[in-house]
Amino acid sequence: MSVIYYKFKSAKDYDTVTFDGISLSVFDLKHEIMISKKLGKGTDFDLSVYNAQTGEEYTDDLATIPRNTSIIVRRVPPERPGKGNAQKYLSASGPSTHIIGRRVANTSKAGPPVANKSNQSGVKTEETLEGLTEEERINAMFQKSGEHWKQLQDEMANDCPTLGDKEFDRPKLKRTTGIPKCFLKAVDTKQASEGGVMVTQNGELVVVQPNEQEWKKMTSKVGTVFGEDIYNSVPVPDDLRCPLCEKLFKDAVSIPCCGESYCDECIRNHLLKETNSKMECPNCHQEQSPDNLVPNKSLRQAVEQHLLEFTNKKSDDKGNNSNKTEANSSSNTNNNPSNNKSSN
Repeated sequence: MSVIYYKFKSAKDYDTVTFDGISLSVFDLKHEIMISKKLGKGTDFDLSVYNAQTGEEYTDDLATIPRNTSIIVRRVPPERPGKGNAQKYLSASGPSTHIIGRRVANTSKAGPPVANKSNQSGVKTEETLEGLTEEERINAMFQKSGEHWKQLQDEMANDCPTLGDKEFDRPKLKRTTGIPKCFLKAVDTKQASEGGVMVTQNGELVVVQPNEQEWKKMTSKVGTVFGEDIYNSVPVPDDLRCPLCEKLFKDAVSIPCCGESYCDECIRNHLLKETNSKMECPNCHQEQSPDNLVPNKSLRQAVEQHLLEFTNKKSDDKGNNSNKTEANSSSNTNNNPSNNKSSN
């Protein structure tokens, strides 16, 4: 769409004429000005247009005005009273011309074109826009423009040559970034239709599957100074409890989507299990990759401190119990009469 800017000499802002093509004839421009500005029958004045930059007057109705040109409009007294030439521009068609352009609409503030006829959607026409505020006119024009684009999109979608073609209607596949190869299993096209399919960097179709043997190898490399019996017997405070296994955090990690913390093994098992094909976070249900897990160092230190305190307390209790046992045994020995007789 192309535009030509125009205004009367006394006006502050430019109005626009919107049209198809690269230029518009002087006759068509004057016709749009007469209609949009409601200048009456045009019998009492002549209508003149000038180039705003050069001041040149366009006297030939067959002359063409290039798009994006700024025009100054003037009403001048006619040569003969009551015989103003502006009346001829009220006709729908002008003299034959070779111009490349078709008149479409006349709007204010370079806004979208306004419809000339009523439509079923209830959009206000150019005739019914009279008496409305500038904001209401702009809203009506934007409404019409939005409906036009929606209709165009619907037509393009319905006329798409690949519509319903299975060769083109393929779902977008996720990449396997951050997932070890030992947890990936290659699948063929038939198996891929079942869902949960991802694509590798080489373009191969794979699915995520648990691999217990490889998982044990990986987790065995991450050891701890405390044995399993300590983990199972230590009391678990609420702030050190894993939301998944309900036990004390083990190798605590945080998931970046919501910041929730879990055991490293618990959250990886949850993300990679078969029923969780989208690898959703158990807390906020956003998609996450195991590669995005972040070690929670402060939580790990808190767990180690808790285990250390529990171990020391347990050792102290054992020491106190052993001392009490020795004391009781010695006391029993001193109070035994048979031992006293033998000593005498």
